[in-house]
Amino acid sequence: MSAQKADRALLEADHNPFADPVVRLDPGLALPPHVETLHAAARAELHRAVDGVASSGGAAMLLVVGEPGQGKTHELCRLRAELRSCQWIEVPPLKDAGAPFQHVLRYVAQGLLLGPHLFFWEALRQVARAVRDEARHAGDEATAERIDAALPHDPRFLQAFRTLVREDPALIDLLEKRGRTLPPLAGLDADVAKVLCRILDRDAEALALDWLRGAELPDDELFLLGVRRPLESEERCYEVLRALATLSVRPLLLCFDQLESTRGHLGDAGAAALFNALMDLYQHLHVCIVLMCQGEVWGELTNAKALPLAAMQRIRRLPDLGGPTAVEAARLVEARLLPLWSRTGARPPYASYPFSPPWIAALVNEVRPSVRQVLARCGEELDAMRAAGAIAERSGPAAARPPKKREVAAVLAEERAHKLRAAAERADLATPPLRQERLRNAIGHLLAGAAVSKRPIAGAHVRAVEVPPKPRSGQRAPMVASVALPQGEVRLALEVHSDQARGA
Repeated sequence: MSAQKADRALLEADHNPFADPVVRLDPGLALPPHVETLHAAARAELHRAVDGVASSGGAAMLLVVGEPGQGKTHELCRLRAELRSCQWIEVPPLKDAGAPFQHVLRYVAQGLLLGPHLFFWEALRQVARAVRDEARHAGDEATAERIDAALPHDPRFLQAFRTLVREDPALIDLLEKRGRTLPPLAGLDADVAKVLCRILDRDAEALALDWLRGAELPDDELFLLGVRRPLESEERCYEVLRALATLSVRPLLLCFDQLESTRGHLGDAGAAALFNALMDLYQHLHVCIVLMCQGEVWGELTNAKALPLAAMQRIRRLPDLGGPTAVEAARLVEARLLPLWSRTGARPPYASYPFSPPWIAALVNEVRPSVRQVLARCGEELDAMRAAGAIAERSGPAAARPPKKREVAAVLAEERAHKLRAAAERADLATPPLRQERLRNAIGHLLAGAAVSKRPIAGAHVRAVEVPPKPRSGQRAPMVASVALPQGEVRLALEVHSDQARGA
């Protein structure tokens, strides 16, 4: 009877417990099931190193290498959930070799904005305390009492500070003018002080946060913030990064997942640009940098000597992430099934039912699968059982399966679904500059592909495509495509630089 109830639970479940073996770095998603012994050495060293940065006041660059599906992103999820000593920031793969600081700043500002400890309000409270103490020292008790009335004594009541200070609009100018010469703002970029205090203004709060993220703002919005220019250069972006790191009460933990994607998009030159920027952050800021990369790609970068030597010498490589043992694989399967058993009250013959420990051990010994492959294989087997309407226990050896042939349409559909999921999970990916950059890249790849394949587009043949790189400042030059038409060859300039479609 125990097996029958478990069979019914598996067949009637809303979804396959192994349906999604890919881990995503989305704070809104529940943590995936975890096996403590799997990658325990790397995880322990990672936590010690990160906590060491927090206690020492120094900096560190840590590297974790593992093949696809071995759990690199999973370990970052665990680090985010368990870490308390640093401010966790996810930085996606770099897309523009000419703007690494702008890229990092965008996601640092975004991460601090979403942080549970209200980073910007905590920074403003530091400014308010400094101005109060300076006023009291100068004998200006009226100003000191005015600020004291808005400062809650309990750090949990930052929202109270936000409400009270907004009831006294003149306090915004007072904090800005007197606070910029005092710690923590003293010595930082002057515009950061202005923009930070404008967060107190209801009408300017959203603009202030957009400016800190490096968004392009028109002149009238810059005037409202009290600044003359946006963050149009790498030097400016670096200065704002330095200011945010200084204002943070906890050191920044910058997590770079999927370094292979940066190399895939930008090549060795792009990877070198990223690591040169990371070296600047490492040398001058109180930060911990965690890098996740596939072993093959890291070996290629190392062998090609593509990365700056100074960065290579300072990277501390932690134990590599290997595949699960037979026992660990069985525990992975059990962890995926346990919620179903608990929810339905089923008592299966064993926790990994219908996948017996001998079957899982045979799979591990014969195929040497990654963590993801173990879950995917169980998911495929269970899908087949659910489609047949009967659970068939897997108790014998698990034969290796030949790789399935995949149609081009299926691959494209999967990639499209992946992009849509990413856009839905990350609101910052929907900003106009990123949308424009993605559209520009898509048009460039489409035209370049047509030129290489010599296939016509609407009867026109693309001869060549010129895609100028993004400049360090100012507007990017348009793409130029040489197109052969029946009436002769023409050159078309294509621009992507506004929310409204426009051609030239």
